[in-house]
Amino acid sequence: MKHAKIRHLASFDAAYAFDVMMKLYGKLWMVGDVERFQEVFVDCVEFKILSSGHYHAYKKGRVLHRDLSENNLTFKEDDELEGGVKGILNDSDMASKIDQQVKSSTARHRTGTLPFIARDLLVDGNPPPHHYRHDLESFFYILVWAALRYDFKSGARLPIPNGIQEWQSTMERANNAKNTMITSAATFKLIISHVQPQSRDKLVPWIISVRLLFLEASYAEARGLDECDEKTLGGWITFEKFMEALGREPRPPEPLHVASATS
Repeated sequence: MKHAKIRHLASFDAAYAFDVMMKLYGKLWMVGDVERFQEVFVDCVEFKILSSGHYHAYKKGRVLHRDLSENNLTFKEDDELEGGVKGILNDSDMASKIDQQVKSSTARHRTGTLPFIARDLLVDGNPPPHHYRHDLESFFYILVWAALRYDFKSGARLPIPNGIQEWQSTMERANNAKNTMITSAATFKLIISHVQPQSRDKLVPWIISVRLLFLEASYAEARGLDECDEKTLGGWITFEKFMEALGREPRPPEPLHVASATS
């Protein structure tokens, strides 16, 4: 009984500390302007899953987030940085070790927020194993969602336009809508027409480039799995390719600073 109470208090303290910490961070749509959004987005893709980063958490810690959404890409002000802002990727409750995914049946339990879940995972029954490329696909949908909905000047989210309303419908309809956006030039052009004017110059080139990765991957997949591995779809969906599509050079991971006993 005593140990159970201690565990309960520890859990409460951790939850309280996390709640306090999150109040210090701003939501993605409140970042101020599209340039700051770009910096926050890249930080979240590359570095900032709490202290280590999405890619580096995957590469070094062998951890996948598995529940990426607009609500867990956040930012904090940082005057020491050139852009004055740092992206923070939070809420890793659904994260899992890659090795555990291979061994455990829970790897096939669907996780995520419907508008941002990768197409492969939007299937009836047990979905396939969750790979790193599925998280990259979620980042792509967050990017499109933000470009169409965020008014950075007012810090508000605008109504969901017709082009992406199906993303939050049923799994089947969300899957079809996302797949059509990627494979149909006409549908993609229609969706791009809804991008907010303040974001058009900066985010449309990103969206076009990243969409091309998934389009090429779909072609590779159609040619057969002999030349298209499940983890990267023929090498098209990787961190390096994603960063290249954003026009950014990958940065080395930030060192962890551990305070000394005398500090």
